[in-house]
Amino acid sequence: QRIIFSKNSWSLYDSDKSKVLTVKDCLPINSVTELSFAYFNNSFSRLFPDLDIDKSRRIFTLLEDLLSYTNGANILISKAAKQESARLTKQGMAVTPFLLTEKWLRNISSIDGTVIIDANGYCHAFGVILDGLSNSLGLASRGGRYNSAVMYCGTAKHSCMIIVLSQDGSVDIIASKN
Repeated sequence: QRIIFSKNSWSLYDSDKSKVLTVKDCLPINSVTELSFAYFNNSFSRLFPDLDIDKSRRIFTLLEDLLSYTNGANILISKAAKQESARLTKQGMAVTPFLLTEKWLRNISSIDGTVIIDANGYCHAFGVILDGLSNSLGLASRGGRYNSAVMYCGTAKHSCMIIVLSQDGSVDIIASKN
């Protein structure tokens, strides 16, 4: 085991150099640095049970590719992507839905804000500023992407999940309770 200290945080690694725990500003951070298919599909299949595993794998592949190119991004996967992109159109750029590719996702996720896609992998909007009510699950130490996702999913009336890719390399999956 090994502990690495940095400004305002420390991380614990096990014997095979996998990160076990990170504590920042005296608060444990519940993130992973590698997105596994099992971790992703657990939430995806619970929220979108009518879709087959190929849809989950396709979106996972897009996200996995994005991890190596991004400085941070939020990707909202929603059953109500069409309705939400219309509702939030003044807070982002709604588009005619198109099937995302790795290249498109890299390009549009570099724009500040959230990318909204449906569970089939079609993009409905990007650069969206999400809304939601503040709640006790937010963490001031985690920053805007994470807290925006927590607030949005905490008040969502539809099945959705947000993949938060932070600049520090951590990955969080925030899911609605539906």
